[in-house]
Amino acid sequence: MLNSLYSTVCIQTAIVFAYNLSSRMQSVLHTHTDRIKGWAVEPLLVESTKIQNAKKMPLKDIQRIDQEWRNGQNHEFALSLQTKAVGQYLKEIITKNKLYTEAFVYDQMGKGKTYVSPISHDDSTSHMSVQISVPIVDGDKTIGLLVAGIENI
Repeated sequence: MLNSLYSTVCIQTAIVFAYNLSSRMQSVLHTHTDRIKGWAVEPLLVESTKIQNAKKMPLKDIQRIDQEWRNGQNHEFALSLQTKAVGQYLKEIITKNKLYTEAFVYDQMGKGKTYVSPISHDDSTSHMSVQISVPIVDGDKTIGLLVAGIENI
């Protein structure tokens, strides 16, 4: 039943919901999306994304790392990300905003569009949550995505 309350959203400038959501739920999701967009303009986040993009990591390596992450492997890598300045910034955001379960950044391999997922169980956080992705931009160019998970929406 919860899955029917949420829609997949993938557009560039505004959020459009594929299913009929109440105006209150639309307002809540818009509010969270706007908040996350505000986080995505943090200069630290923009600069770190540019540095990662410059490494030109092959897609197969990114997919391998992502699969290890999803399988609960490569825990040392995950912990190393948390100690970097961007990891500390994102951890601070999550700590201050109790509804948020996680936040992470995709480099240029991300699609660069605003996206609100359907509600689902997130194995990495063990929560039912919605993920909202917003573009990270440098000037007028999308260079990555900031993704935040929100529970109990």
